[in-house]
Amino acid sequence: MAEVKFLKESEEWLLFKEYYELCQKYWKPEDHDEYWYSLIEAANGFSKKYGTDFARMLAKGLIDELTRKHNPKDSK
Repeated sequence: MAEVKFLKESEEWLLFKEYYELCQKYWKPEDHDEYWYSLIEAANGFSKKYGTDFARMLAKGLIDELTRKHNPKDSK
């Protein structure tokens, strides 16, 4: 299996670093609109900044996971 080490400050390294920071900031869903609006704005900004399908899927996946965590009964 080919292993890759992303070069520090490369676009891939920056994408994963920023995604990690996004996850840390929003990982515990809160029950108010300001949290959700801020999350969606940040996820959209992340997706647009990197402009790839992969970045868009990561952003959507984060929103989907946080929605599931916030409404666990709806995910069954």
